[in-house]
Amino acid sequence: VHPRSPPRRNEACKRYDYSVLLLLHSLISYNHMRFVSCYFVVSLAALVSRSRSANAFATTSSGGGASASSSSPKANSCNNAQSGDIFGIEASWSSPDWNWGSPFGLGHDCALRCRQTFATEEQRRELVNSLVHADTDTQILSNFEDVKLVLALAWQRARKFDPDLESFGQVLDAMADLRYENGNDGEENMDGDRLLVQDLQKRYMWLKPEVDDKIQMNMLLYDHHDDDFDIVRRKAAGLVLKSMDFAVEGL
Repeated sequence: VHPRSPPRRNEACKRYDYSVLLLLHSLISYNHMRFVSCYFVVSLAALVSRSRSANAFATTSSGGGASASSSSPKANSCNNAQSGDIFGIEASWSSPDWNWGSPFGLGHDCALRCRQTFATEEQRRELVNSLVHADTDTQILSNFEDVKLVLALAWQRARKFDPDLESFGQVLDAMADLRYENGNDGEENMDGDRLLVQDLQKRYMWLKPEVDDKIQMNMLLYDHHDDDFDIVRRKAAGLVLKSMDFAVEGL
C-alpha cells in the first residue's frame, strides 16, 4: 500500500493566497509611508520654528553689537520696551499665538530669548540682586513682563523636579489663565501684578526662606507707599527667585 500523498491545492487557491499577500504588503507599505510622511512634516515644522527664533534673536543681538553668549543681561535688557513687549518680542500672555507650553508660538520664542539672556549663573545672580534691591539698584530688566516670564520658566522647571514647589506651579497655571494680566492703561493699572504679589506672599513660606527675607516679604506692602508698587512687585519676584536658588538652578 502506498502512502497517500498530501492533497494538492488547485491554482485558484494559490492565486487567492497570492492576492491576499499583495494586499497585506500594500497596506503595510501605505501605513509605513504615512508614518514617514508625518514624521517628515513634523520635523520640518520644528526646524522652521527653530530657525525663525534663532534668526530673530541673531538680528536683535547683532544690532547691539554682541552675541547672546558673550553679552551681559544689561546689554540684552529691553530698556525701551513697549508695554506689549516681552524680551523684545511684541507679545503678551493673552496673545492669540502665545501657546504657552507648546514648542511653537510666541511663548516659545520669548522663552528662548529669556534662557539665552540668563544662560549663566552670574547673569542670573545679577538679576536676583537687582530685583531684591529694586529700591536702590539699576534694574537689569526694565519691563516687568520680562520678570514675570523669568518667574514662569523657573516655576515650570521647579515643578518637574521638586513636588514641594507645586504651589508655585499653581501660580504658573493662574498666570497662563491670565489672572495676572493688567488692564489696558499701561503702568497706571497694575491690578494683575497686585494679585501676583499677594499670591507670592501667601506661598512664600513653602520655599523655607531665611528669616530676614520672610520678614521683608511680609512687610512689602507696609514698607512702600502705593506709588512705589513697582518696587514692591520687583522685590517680591526677587525674593522668590532668591529662595528658589534660581541663580544655581537656572531655567
